[in-house]
Amino acid sequence: MPRTSRKRRRKRKSGLLIHGHLIHVRYMEAVPERAALVAQHLRTLNGIFATLLSDENFVTLLRAESMTGVPACFHPLLKEEKA
Repeated sequence: MPRTSRKRRRKRKSGLLIHGHLIHVRYMEAVPERAALVAQHLRTLNGIFATLLSDENFVTLLRAESMTGVPACFHPLLKEEKA
């Protein structure tokens, strides 16, 4: 293989590596924003389920439908409702 084609191949690979690294850096820079968005959505969902589970009619409907399997994260909310 002539030397010129070897040099071109190396340049292309190093360019791809740098590009790949830049994509990874941008992805990692966006992690805190994504984490904040996920936390905000989780707070919203917790508020929604707290409101639903504090409603007597909704809890009665769940019992009438024999929905005994409730995810573990809702057990504290159900205990608060019973108290």
